[in-house]
Amino acid sequence: RMPQHDSGSGGQDPFGGAKQQADNQINSEIDQLAGKIPGGEKLSQPAKEAASGALNTIEQQVESKLGNLGGLGNLFGGGGNSGGQ
Repeated sequence: RMPQHDSGSGGQDPFGGAKQQADNQINSEIDQLAGKIPGGEKLSQPAKEAASGALNTIEQQVESKLGNLGGLGNLFGGGGNSGGQ
């Protein structure tokens, strides 16, 4: 199991930048779609949480595969400011 990434984790999350960018874009798309569906606002938060969970899973799989390659992960956005959950 990979540890949860907190906003105060320093440089421990080399994918934080790319993950945050993807998370922001997905959330924006979910908000746009939810605005077009009657009652969609009620579904937007669970959809965002599911998408964020999927991104976390992808991040964990990439980290486990690249874990032995040292600083290669820094190519994906540099660490420091990981997202919320």
